[in-house]
Amino acid sequence: MMGAADRTFVIGGVIALPVGRRVEVTIFAREEGVFSVAKVPQIDEPLVRDLETGVVYGRSWHFQDEQAIRWNAPVAMSVRDDLEVAERVVGRLLACRVLSEGYSDPWQQTTLVVAPEASTTEYR
Repeated sequence: MMGAADRTFVIGGVIALPVGRRVEVTIFAREEGVFSVAKVPQIDEPLVRDLETGVVYGRSWHFQDEQAIRWNAPVAMSVRDDLEVAERVVGRLLACRVLSEGYSDPWQQTTLVVAPEASTTEYR
């Protein structure tokens, strides 16, 4: 049963997690803009950690500076320590939906609904 305090995260890509798992969803802030640069939370690109298995779902920029990313080069296993946390939510996964438009279409989207145990907003 979903409640008012539950959090819904809509994520570009595929993150298939079993309902009932404890997860940690971390949203980082990145600099955006050309003339006026500001740190903006990347709400559709969170780092998601399955706390029961230890599997981590993330973008390449979570693990390695984009300037250093090369095609087919190894990417670090640990999350960068210079990223600014905008928000971190730990809780139980209530629902997981993965959408795609077919095998030849690269568009994919995952929706996670989390019942928070704790929520921290660290971004200012």
